[in-house]
Amino acid sequence: MNTPAMKQQDSIRPEDWSWRFWLAAPLYPYGKRRTLRTEVVKDTLWTFDQIQGILYVVVPIRMTVVKLETGGLLVYAPVAPTAECIRLVKELVAAYGDVLYIILPTVSGIEHKVLWARLPATFPKRRSLWLLANGVFR
Repeated sequence: MNTPAMKQQDSIRPEDWSWRFWLAAPLYPYGKRRTLRTEVVKDTLWTFDQIQGILYVVVPIRMTVVKLETGGLLVYAPVAPTAECIRLVKELVAAYGDVLYIILPTVSGIEHKVLWARLPATFPKRRSLWLLANGVFR
């Protein structure tokens, strides 16, 4: 049986975990960030988990991708867009349509704010960006 989880395992490439902008947010695991994609609701909702930490405290950070009823994808709370993360999102783009919306839920926490900057340029067909903490931002 070749499940989506098995397919993801087959495509693991440690060189794609590299995150060269780690100095902007010097959190563990520094220059390497592994991304794990999980399908939560079949063909509708996915989570992308990475870990980060400082000293002896390591916590997960999560991005959520939702397939829109009208087609396309919405990205909520972006994580570090490593090559692996971008590849996993592009697999969804190929199957369900372009990333149309990117929502940054906070402007106060560095865990998403610092990491999201490269994501909009990676998906140029998006319609808008939203910053919920300060209202609507485009």
